[in-house]
Amino acid sequence: MFDLRRTDVPVHTWDGPRDGVTRKGSAGPVTTGYSPIHTIIALPGSQHNGLIAANSSGLYALPRSGQASDPNVTAWTLLTDSGDSGSRSCYSASYDTQMQCVAASFRAQNTCTRVPTTEHELYDVSSGFDAWRRKRSCISVPSPQTKMARTCVFSYMTEHDVRPGLFCASVESTRMVKTWDANNNGRDVLALGGVTASENIVDVKGWQWDGDMPMFASLTNTTARLYDVR
Repeated sequence: MFDLRRTDVPVHTWDGPRDGVTRKGSAGPVTTGYSPIHTIIALPGSQHNGLIAANSSGLYALPRSGQASDPNVTAWTLLTDSGDSGSRSCYSASYDTQMQCVAASFRAQNTCTRVPTTEHELYDVSSGFDAWRRKRSCISVPSPQTKMARTCVFSYMTEHDVRPGLFCASVESTRMVKTWDANNNGRDVLALGGVTASENIVDVKGWQWDGDMPMFASLTNTTARLYDVR
């Protein structure tokens, strides 16, 4: 954590594996391993005012900024489950400020057939970390995700002052970008194609262009594509 008025030294440093990790709702410490951090999310607002970091083990809440000077508050809090026997690994996380929704994506496997799948979970964090277990939706996709890729949750304002929320992610087996309704229990919305067999989708982003046009962008190892999703 850095103060922008003086960026030569950090205000505080947290080392999750070294400082220890607690699990949300559990009194005992948990083992996280030394997986590198791939995502960091800032949660503004009075209910949060905190940071979330993600590695393959899951999502962690870092100590609140007001606790940064307290040497006794160092442990990260593990917010997500790793599945049976650690069968899930997190590969992406995102946040939408207007929806106050955190999305996390996991490599997983079917508990009966052991076939690789992908799971996406959307969490309502409007009440802060204390209500973290309250999920907006859980989306299961019958496709493996062998490569690193980004997923995205975002919202936009319509001409009727309604704010739909969408979650988008690549589906590796079909080489498509799919979108789901982030406000309606993960209902399928549409699939965006056009990716050739030689490409791998590595990133997707959603935003509102010119104030009224909801757009998706997908990035592969060779090409960027824009989609109008009105």
